[in-house]
Amino acid sequence: MEILLKSIETQFDNEGNTTSVRVQFQGRDANEGDSLMSNATLENMDFANMTQNQIEQAARDKMAGWFTGTSE
Repeated sequence: MEILLKSIETQFDNEGNTTSVRVQFQGRDANEGDSLMSNATLENMDFANMTQNQIEQAARDKMAGWFTGTSE
């Protein structure tokens, strides 16, 4: 199943600092009829120095941890 990035939503505090980022993914396997919609929220990271690709990868790593039992 190919899992595609659908959105990245940034939350800010009153001073304009990024406090968390919510990343949404969606996937569908037409042959099997399976589908996936997932949101991964990232917190306590240095978002100011992260690219979109790094944020996406961090969210994919977190999501993968759910299925392997390695995520907090």
